[in-house]
Amino acid sequence: MSDGIGLRSIAVFGGGVTALAAAIAFARALPRSTVTLVAMPIEAAAFADTLPTAWHAVLPILDRLGIDDRTMIANGRAIPSLAWRFDDWSLDGRSWSTVNGSPIPVPGPGALHQRWLDAARAGTSLPFHALFPSAVLADSRATTIPSEVEHGLVFDPVSFGDTLAVAARDVGVRMTRAAIAEVDRGDDSSIRSIDLTDGRQITADLFIDATGPDARLAIEDGAAEKGRVDWIGALPCDKLILNRRPGTTTSLIDAYSKTVAGWSARWSDPRGLVHAVGYRAATTDEAHVLRRSAAKDPENPPIVFEPGRRRRGWTSNVLALGDASVQPGPLGRGGFTLALAQLDLALDLLPDRMMEPVLIAEYNRRAAARADRMRDFLAAFYWTMTSRDSVRTDLDSDGPPPELIATLAQFAQRGTLPHRDDESVSADVWRAVLLGQGIRPRRRDPVAAAVDPVETRALLEAAAGALRTAVDRLPAAAASNARLAVRR
Repeated sequence: MSDGIGLRSIAVFGGGVTALAAAIAFARALPRSTVTLVAMPIEAAAFADTLPTAWHAVLPILDRLGIDDRTMIANGRAIPSLAWRFDDWSLDGRSWSTVNGSPIPVPGPGALHQRWLDAARAGTSLPFHALFPSAVLADSRATTIPSEVEHGLVFDPVSFGDTLAVAARDVGVRMTRAAIAEVDRGDDSSIRSIDLTDGRQITADLFIDATGPDARLAIEDGAAEKGRVDWIGALPCDKLILNRRPGTTTSLIDAYSKTVAGWSARWSDPRGLVHAVGYRAATTDEAHVLRRSAAKDPENPPIVFEPGRRRRGWTSNVLALGDASVQPGPLGRGGFTLALAQLDLALDLLPDRMMEPVLIAEYNRRAAARADRMRDFLAAFYWTMTSRDSVRTDLDSDGPPPELIATLAQFAQRGTLPHRDDESVSADVWRAVLLGQGIRPRRRDPVAAAVDPVETRALLEAAAGALRTAVDRLPAAAASNARLAVRR
């Protein structure tokens, strides 16, 4: 944080949980400053607000909002997210799951995934995710999660928003609702003031744009490219069909299936289940998709969105957060996760009223790197499909993003991953995805090779069996309205 003259006033624009989180975080970080939140309608494509989830890596950032994840679960405002399952997606057609947290300890030399590869060479049918408590719990009917099992969170956007609104008032955020009439900008593209349709005028040292994909405040910093980096060639999905089915879910896993046009999903949600279908509009017979889709809902037409990010999320005295800054798309529901990471970075680097270019440039560099790495992670799900798959025809003919090429090449050679400081997932999650998709490194790990593969297979299968037995002893869902809980 800068040592200059601190920010006296912050104005946040947006009607969803991203705007509320930003207002709370800045009010808590700068208790002597005035924070104003101007709420407005939420866009359907503002997935950070309409489909808010927090991947495990960003849960500590909730502390900056004064939010406790166990309390959110206990009050029904969120449910744990343990894993994502993928069916008909891998090179060999087998189903597999992502993971959260650490695997079970198995004595022996070498990294666990390298030992699993040796067991696979010895003929085991054990999936890699069967060694992780989070994935095994997700596949079970258990409704009690031991506290040591790591997880993400899926929020109910309505009740979570209500919780954040109360928290915002408690920390002194001034809240109002109005539409923007006119934005008065300076020669350096800064905002001097914003006129509202009710006649009021908002001035501030810092303006935060959390208005969604339309980015009502953030300026375009490159007319030819509209200030955006387009990701459609890496993430070939730009339309989404949603159908929410009310009820109380006991599912802790999101299930994805590959389709001819793209993918379909059943997402866990505090209010029930959400059926979703994602596809590429330019190459898809939409009428055919709608006829066959379980997600079809006459009251909710397909949502159009543009995967990509703003070239600079922070320009002058305007900070774009959430979908106003980056749109990773609905696969994995990572929008709110990125919004929290952006917010955390902004508070760590917070400039003073002079808006030092060096600090803003550093924010833009690191925020872009974090967003691009999430793009790489999500793109890996598409680029590791079989080359015969129709979805692959929608991908960029120039190949994957360079950073993803490097990741895939290194893993395919030795089973290792490049070190990155801007990851949104752990190395074990990357390994689960790449191994689940059927990638097998060409070289055997010399450390794991110290043990006979048959012996390694027996050890891993015994450990996985013990884990499954332990999970089966946990309380199971007796009815569809069973309450989910985290056991301390």
